Amino acid sequence: QGGPGGDAQSADEVNQEYAEKTTQMVLDYLNRQKDQPDPELLQELNWTKEQLQDFVTRWNRARDLASNGSDQDRQEWQEKLRDLGLRPPTLGPRTGSDRNDSFQQMQDSGSRVRYPSALRKQFEAFQRAMENRTDGN
Repeated sequence: QGGPGGDAQSADEVNQEYAEKTTQMVLDYLNRQKDQPDPELLQELNWTKEQLQDFVTRWNRARDLASNGSDQDRQEWQEKLRDLGLRPPTLGPRTGSDRNDSFQQMQDSGSRVRYPSALRKQFEAFQRAMENRTDGN
């Protein structure tokens, strides 16, 4: 089991991969919703159709720039993914420098936005695959 920091680096890589795949899955879903969004989705997000379209356009542009743009574009995309704070469920809660919930004075326990119900089975299968992958490491 490598030296100090070896496990943290692999955990960071897993977090980054998890965030990238999860973001891609959500963007794929939102791209399908872009022209005729599910009214429940809009209501849950408290967005208009135009706000959803703008959001999807911005994130698609950032993703495309990361794939085809400069190193700086790729680095900005990686920062966006890190800022989402997505982590595989098996890595457990973050400690140390986590942001606290100012209302409850509790550590943030994860995503506050639920994934769309239409993606539930797909997302849970992805989570299981990531759990199996991290259990094997």
